[in-house]
Order: sequence, then structure tokens, then C-alpha cells
Amino acid sequence: MNKQYISYNGLYKSENDFILKAENRAFKYGDALFETMFAPNNEIIFFQDHINRLISSMKILKMNVHLKFLKEAYIIHNEIKRLLHKNKIFTGARVRLTVFRNDGGLYTPSTNDVSYIIETTSLNKSSYKLNEKGLKIQIFNEILKPINKLSNLKTTNTLLYILAGLFKTENKLDDVIILNTAHNISEALSSNVFLIKKNTISTPALSESCVNGIMRKNIIKITKDIGMEVITEKISPQELLQADEIFL
Repeated sequence: MNKQYISYNGLYKSENDFILKAENRAFKYGDALFETMFAPNNEIIFFQDHINRLISSMKILKMNVHLKFLKEAYIIHNEIKRLLHKNKIFTGARVRLTVFRNDGGLYTPSTNDVSYIIETTSLNKSSYKLNEKGLKIQIFNEILKPINKLSNLKTTNTLLYILAGLFKTENKLDDVIILNTAHNISEALSSNVFLIKKNTISTPALSESCVNGIMRKNIIKITKDIGMEVITEKISPQELLQADEIFL
């Protein structure tokens, strides 16, 4: 296997040699955000949507937003493409961009400045593909997802999803549906949930604690463009059984 690299604040380092300090706030407090992007054939899909969501999330967490994420996002874009080339990934790739508040302080940070890491992973696909077989799913209700303004963010505090993933494995499932504290549908393990009934598509509203998904945003736009009605609303578990089709 070729030696792999990561980008740390724009500096390329061997992933085997790179070590974060024990004081790292992402490690100690989960004080971090991340974006996962799909890059087929070195093209980063929905890149600006990911950057816009990242900026919005950083502002909610009171992190200082670097110019690289604002007016100079092309720099991050170019760093990702160079990293893909450096790691000799030329077909499909998963790109993870993690932003974390810099070291210092206990619960109360001593700075709001941030650092970032970019990682790339090779995939055996270079396009979106429809699952022809379907998925075996079940509702995970051992822990309910809180409803607050942090619920829509992709943070590194993912214990809920880890336990949901373990539940999925233990029960030999393909995915699970996560409920919010109102016992309505929130999302799946790593995706948003959509229901089709006749000519209407519905998905949980952001007020229902689901992650503000990039694919969710674009599916809503595409379905409106082709003339289908899209409703964002509260969805009860019982409504899953009443749908003509469900997709994640």
C-alpha cells in the first residue's frame, strides 16, 4: 500500500507519523466539526454546499472562521485535489475535512481560533449508485436524539451514532432509524430519511433534530425541479409503514 498523507493546516504530513497533542480539544471535549465529501475522478461533489454548512456550523459554535473557509475556499479545494494526487487516488474518494478549536482551556476555551485536517480514503466506486436490493432496517430507540440547535450539526461528538451502529451490527441490520426526544423520526445512521407516498416526498424537518444533510438539501431541490411536492414535517414511526417507498 502506498504511503498516505493528510493535510494539517495546509501542510502535508504522513498519516502514520502525524500525532495530535493530548490537549487537543477534539480529543478531550469533542470540540470539532467535520464534513465528509464524495470525490469521484478528483471532482469534489457539492463542495461549496459543504463549505457553507461548515461556516454556518462554526459560527454557531463561536469558532473563528478562517479566510480559507470564506473568501478563499478555493485554497481548501486545491489542497484536497493535491492531497488526492499525492495519495494516488484518481477514481472515487471519500474526503473528510475536520475543523477543531485550538488547544487551551477546560470546558471554557482560551481561544476560538481553529485548525483543520483533511483526510482522503479510496473508494471502489466513482459514481452514485442505486441500491437495487434494498435495506433491512429497524428503529433504534435505546437513546433518543435531543432537539436543539446543535442537532443539525456534524460534530465529532458521535456517541449516539456509535451506539446505534453497534445496535445495527448486533441485530444484523443494514441501517437503523434514529428517533428524537419527541419520539418522531430524526434520521438514519449516516443519512437523512425520505418517504414517498403517491406523488409526494416527505422528510423530517430540521426542527426534528436531523443533520442538515447536503444530499438532503440537493434531493429537495431536485425533486422540486422535476415537479414533485416536497414536504418537511414531523414524521411518526407509524408513517414508515404507510409509505409507498422509503429511501435513505
